[in-house]
Amino acid sequence: MSPILQWFRNNKWFSIAFLWLAGICIGSAQLVMTQAVPFQYGLQTVYDCREEWDDYWGRIYTLIIFVATFALPLSILIFVYLTIGYHIWRHVVPGNPDKQRDATRGNRRDKVSSKY
Repeated sequence: MSPILQWFRNNKWFSIAFLWLAGICIGSAQLVMTQAVPFQYGLQTVYDCREEWDDYWGRIYTLIIFVATFALPLSILIFVYLTIGYHIWRHVVPGNPDKQRDATRGNRRDKVSSKY
């Protein structure tokens, strides 16, 4: 395990506080950058709430939101499911070896993997 992950594992309260702080910082950017922009609709003045970013910072913010809410969770899920699948696939039946039982188990595994 990497030293960084080990450090976060040993400092659980710091990790929780860090995640909350990161979430608050990401969310507060919208609070600061959102404006109510008036426009005419028929004879009425209505307001449209929108984020007013310049091009560069708008792209940076969008990238951060994409990574934090989609790419990072998806990559963690893929890693976890691949690890589970690897351990299940490589699982050895406990006990004494039995050729008949092991052959039956192998055939079942092949049938399941060939369906997909």
